[in-house]
Amino acid sequence: MSTTDPALGAFNYRAHQEAVAQLLERQIFFVGGAEKSGTSWLQHLLDAHPQVSCGGESHFIGSLYPRIKKALEKHNAFVLQKNINPMRYELGGEPDTFEEADFLYVVASAILTSLMKQARGKAPLAVGERTPDNVFVFTGLSNMIPGIKCIHIVRDPRDVGVSQWYNIRRSVPERMRSQMVPVPSIVKEYAGVWVAVIQSGLKFAARNPDRYCELRYEDLVTQPAPTLARLCRFLGVDDRPEILQLCLDKTSFQKLSGGRAPGQEDKESFFRKGIIGDWKNHIDAETNEQVIATAGELMRRFGYI
Repeated sequence: MSTTDPALGAFNYRAHQEAVAQLLERQIFFVGGAEKSGTSWLQHLLDAHPQVSCGGESHFIGSLYPRIKKALEKHNAFVLQKNINPMRYELGGEPDTFEEADFLYVVASAILTSLMKQARGKAPLAVGERTPDNVFVFTGLSNMIPGIKCIHIVRDPRDVGVSQWYNIRRSVPERMRSQMVPVPSIVKEYAGVWVAVIQSGLKFAARNPDRYCELRYEDLVTQPAPTLARLCRFLGVDDRPEILQLCLDKTSFQKLSGGRAPGQEDKESFFRKGIIGDWKNHIDAETNEQVIATAGELMRRFGYI
């Protein structure tokens, strides 16, 4: 691409803006939760619905946001150099620069453009994105994009810790796995992370109860149809039994894992085991007590103890 000619070929700005405006007529939503809480499964469940488009790991806030911010700040710094536009300074003025509202407009436009591209090929009533860390920025996302809804999936922190240990193990070369810290250490560490995630979601919920939906991973496993139906109603899409069953069939553990039944473990798979309460096979009573000491109040709220 030329560095002197910004032309991008045939680009219809009005048509693009109109497409974004039409997208805003849909229900925009974001999914978040602690890592290894079932956010990926939930994304696939929702995306299997004929009236929903749900992408994943776009990292709008963790990656896109700071990069756009840095680019606009660098541009501001460039045009403010007196030797770039000396005549303007001599006449008693300063170049116009991007302000906070302009920055948020650019970020929101980029996010909506990404969601629009993601939804191609469907005619969804609800369009969303899943990145676990979204839960930390539900408020920021709602300030940028009006009318969004936020979904927070919660899982027993002990199972989260165990699953995270195995997730880390997958990225460690086999020759180095014997040097990994033991499972209980990760479980104890992630108890604090889990508390921070839950508190962030509940903080948004307290201020936006009509735009927040919370579900437990355990309920999605044991009561999948009614749990999914509640989500569908929250998003304003079809919750008929046949639609729910279609979603569940397409995204069963057996389908996602390549043919394994829940409980049949593959330590190298992202979808490792697919069961509830696996922490009982990995941590001792002392570790359990320490997790409860860290996260007990919230664990009681969600029925984990």
